[in-house]
Amino acid sequence: MEYCEYDPFGNPTPRRGMTTLEAASFLAKVYPKVKSWMCWRVAAQRDAQHILKIPAGKQKSGRIGKWYWTRQTLPYPSISYWYGRSKKPHPTDNWVGLIRVTAEDADFLLFSFLWTTGAIGDMFLTSTHDTELLTRFAKDVAAHFDDEARIRITVYGGPDIHIEPNTRERVFMSEALKRDIETQVDSFFADPKVYKKLGIPYRRGFLFVGPPGTGKTMMMRELIRQTWHKYKPSIAAIRPHRHMDECTLDLAFAQADSGEGSLMILEDLDTLTKETQITRAGLLAQLDGLEAKTGLLVIASTNNPEDIDSALLHRPSRFDRVWHFNLPDRQLRQEYLQNVFANVKNSLLDDIARDTSEWSFAYLKELRTTAALMSISNDRHVIDERTLRSAYDLLSDQFRAGKKNHVVSPAEGNVGFRVA
Repeated sequence: MEYCEYDPFGNPTPRRGMTTLEAASFLAKVYPKVKSWMCWRVAAQRDAQHILKIPAGKQKSGRIGKWYWTRQTLPYPSISYWYGRSKKPHPTDNWVGLIRVTAEDADFLLFSFLWTTGAIGDMFLTSTHDTELLTRFAKDVAAHFDDEARIRITVYGGPDIHIEPNTRERVFMSEALKRDIETQVDSFFADPKVYKKLGIPYRRGFLFVGPPGTGKTMMMRELIRQTWHKYKPSIAAIRPHRHMDECTLDLAFAQADSGEGSLMILEDLDTLTKETQITRAGLLAQLDGLEAKTGLLVIASTNNPEDIDSALLHRPSRFDRVWHFNLPDRQLRQEYLQNVFANVKNSLLDDIARDTSEWSFAYLKELRTTAALMSISNDRHVIDERTLRSAYDLLSDQFRAGKKNHVVSPAEGNVGFRVA
């Protein structure tokens, strides 16, 4: 069996479609008058990612603004996908085949096909090499479908991520820290001309450091939503796996090189050179070497800064700002508890806030979930003091056991459960 690419867990995946060369050869036989086909990879072009929404799967023709499209006869099978979320397959999702796109100043063919990785819509072949024309087409398509869009994060090393743009998550952290981060991110996208005027490179690197569960990922999601609403940047992320090499790293950064403001997410930065085939030199070259990209903001995070090469941490041109996400202090814990347990007396919340000095926000959120599930099991519609206290006792035991890697002594080893 022939393999290509790797899944999110680093396992080789079998080929499921055509390479771009095979697709071009296939089209050359059907349309010999087209001298050459151009490969259009749209992963880092947010506007172009809407092209799959053209309803070419069930309609023969249509119009989007000034552009008219018609489906062309082609000996390529039509494919419908069913993801289990509805009763019927949706042929309009992930359409494949050939359409002809025309306008007053345009006439070109656009081929959507099943790529070798099993993905549709990451790669198109076009009969035109006019990139400005394709950019205008993509922008008009995006404007047509934008009201129903979700934020797409192109992931290298795993499946793409989609975020609902209007979901709001309250990030509990120091207001001064939150404001500083948001200001720095916003200023990068707000006016690229300032960088040129001041004679400084238009690229930045930010790093979030802190123990697990302290809000680093949540803050990233909030920043993604804020920048998407205001500036619509292309957004990419890298998910490390053991087979990932510098070709994937180069491709990810190359796709982000728009020069107009792109966002790259690197979670768990410490694993990027330790658990992949990416070298220290390769990563440094992408961040601030000769290969460094213009218009790129990199936001990275790590739970283990001690495992990161000092050459990355202690040079501003690689990570210009480093923010520490510490465990929440008592005031933040109290604020969070009062927000999620509005029906519980402050005296109990004060006690819990006082006794959870080593708890992360992830543990505090689990306290809310555990208390809610206990309430449901007891046929209660709200979380009362008794339920919250039981949930807290349960999680306290778990937290203490976790500090010892859940290894219990013989005296503690009796099997049983604390009952609410």
